Amino acid sequence: MLDYEGVEVVCSLEQWVTKIESAHPDMAGRERDAADAIQRPALVLRDRDHTNRKHHMAPTPTGHWLKVVVVYEMEPRSGRVLTAFLLRRLRAGDTVLYPRPED
Repeated sequence: MLDYEGVEVVCSLEQWVTKIESAHPDMAGRERDAADAIQRPALVLRDRDHTNRKHHMAPTPTGHWLKVVVVYEMEPRSGRVLTAFLLRRLRAGDTVLYPRPED
């Protein structure tokens, strides 16, 4: 799939089942929601500790936020999903990358 900037992002079935669903059972069957958050995020936040990671955020009908963490490589420019989970609220002080503040 392509992210909101047109960069190819992948998530293997093994990663989804063994990492994401096993750690966050409420994500079972939400692969499409995660893909939508990558392709059409409401917000993209900078990772506080890793400059090559972005947090793609999408609101859910239940009032939670779906957070999909993607690690990006520069050569070739691509990304892969590290994890995805639901949050009750956003953390204060995170740097917003998208939508850009001037948008």
